Amino acid sequence: MYLKINNSKIPIEIKTSFIDRVKSFRFKISDLEYALCFPKKRRINTYFYCQRFDIIMTDKNNVILNIFENTHTESRYRGKRKVYFTYVFPIGVSDYYNIGDTLDVVLTKKDKELLEKIK
Repeated sequence: MYLKINNSKIPIEIKTSFIDRVKSFRFKISDLEYALCFPKKRRINTYFYCQRFDIIMTDKNNVILNIFENTHTESRYRGKRKVYFTYVFPIGVSDYYNIGDTLDVVLTKKDKELLEKIK
């Protein structure tokens, strides 16, 4: 799974298990070269995140419902009622999008199968 922005691609990892969601980007100090996707997650906290991120929340069709730019550590963020996917991107990705736009996410076969199991 990856996001297409202009002529670049940002890889996205899908996190479904509880342990993977808890680990995510916590205590990660090195520069980020990928993003995370949390399906069926409407709330997110940034406790122990050592860097700033952009958080984008979308519905099932990847239409953007919430954008939180340059998030602070030790904070909680809550999306609207119809939020289905929560994406955590490196800082600066949200500059290309507005609320109501659609994310250009490209799924691989493995990702499609994984998301089908979750539904």
